[in-house]
Amino acid sequence: MCHKTMIKMYGELQIGIISYINKESLSKSIKGITILDEVEALNAGISELESMSEDISIILALGYSHHALDKRILRKVPKINLIISGNSFAMFYNGTPPSGAHKDFDYPLTIHHSESGNGSRPVTNQMVVGNYFHMLYAGKLKLVTTNQEVSLDTQSESNPVYMHGEKDPDTQKLVEKHAHALSLILGQSIGFNSFLLDGSHRCRHSECSMGSLVADAMVEAALQSVDAPPPGAWTVAAVALLDSHRVSSSLERGAVYRIDMRNALRNDSSLDVLRLTGAELRGLLENSTRRVLNGSTGFLQVSGVQVVSRPAEDDGPPQLNISVVCAECLLARYEPLNDSTVYSAVVTASFAARLTAPGGPLTASVANRSRQLHGSLRHAAADYISKLSPVFIPTGDRLMLHLQTGTAAPATGAPPDGWRLAAAVAAALLVTRVAGVA
Repeated sequence: MCHKTMIKMYGELQIGIISYINKESLSKSIKGITILDEVEALNAGISELESMSEDISIILALGYSHHALDKRILRKVPKINLIISGNSFAMFYNGTPPSGAHKDFDYPLTIHHSESGNGSRPVTNQMVVGNYFHMLYAGKLKLVTTNQEVSLDTQSESNPVYMHGEKDPDTQKLVEKHAHALSLILGQSIGFNSFLLDGSHRCRHSECSMGSLVADAMVEAALQSVDAPPPGAWTVAAVALLDSHRVSSSLERGAVYRIDMRNALRNDSSLDVLRLTGAELRGLLENSTRRVLNGSTGFLQVSGVQVVSRPAEDDGPPQLNISVVCAECLLARYEPLNDSTVYSAVVTASFAARLTAPGGPLTASVANRSRQLHGSLRHAAADYISKLSPVFIPTGDRLMLHLQTGTAAPATGAPPDGWRLAAAVAAALLVTRVAGVA
């Protein structure tokens, strides 16, 4: 169970801990959850802490955030002594970082106040630390409390520990102590992501990098299947169609863990190879395009397909130029879609069931209409990331949809909305040491 506030004892010190998450990373449509402004939520949380005890010496804020928001929070919430930010990707360091990374801020970034904060706990200094991406650094920070004021311990070195260099013995003991618990939270590391893979709600109505990656992984799953491809073919299916509601969140830049795959693809499914005529495939893509142009959801993410949509001369439906990657060829290449050719596409099992159900859109008589592949959507994506790592998925060349003459629908650019608060909090608690002198 996660607590938004708690009080921990460190010797004779009472340390108040409060957590928060950048509201921009949350969906506005989470049922039953009211999303508050970060400052409003933190002030309410501090009031809750102070109602629990009048003897709190230090207040720590554990955040899934970025440094611009963290600095705003410190200006607006003066009772916070230290922010530990789990999503800043900024380099906090004193001197030159040993990894050669560009330094962004001193460690910690300290904000000095000429006036004390309100209430019984005067505040003259506030501090921010954050983790660098790929978890290359672990935090090590000593604080001193004197006369109800909190400051750095100037008698000891304060710098994050470079995890690929000489290991700090105290930090290493802490890592080893909590390694099992952290592995249960994060799961196995499966690879690295070079750029944000956008899995936001934009995937519902346009091409997105997370959707493209998962669709490519579906084609890879078919390629790695135990079945031998037909004579003269390089794979059993060169095309994938992904119902975009399967993508539930983005994968941010950095290490990718099993828990990230569960968050990014919350609604897992088995995979089928579906045989359909070119005319049926065209109909599915036309329907997907109409939904986009009408502002509806239900968009298909694709692999092995290129679609160029341009408005008709009159008020009729948009004109589609569709190309597909050939499966029965020595050199994989895009070829114009042929309505009479039977193609094989990898789809989720539930999507195949909807398409082939009585009254569904697939009406042609096609032998061996569908068969199941080994594994699941989530496993296919995880295996593909592991194989491809570090991951880079370009977008914009599969679905070129034009809303009006000369204007293409946007493909990417949404902010990240990863749900790794639990991991951020666990990592922050794991790598930060707070020492106090009453």
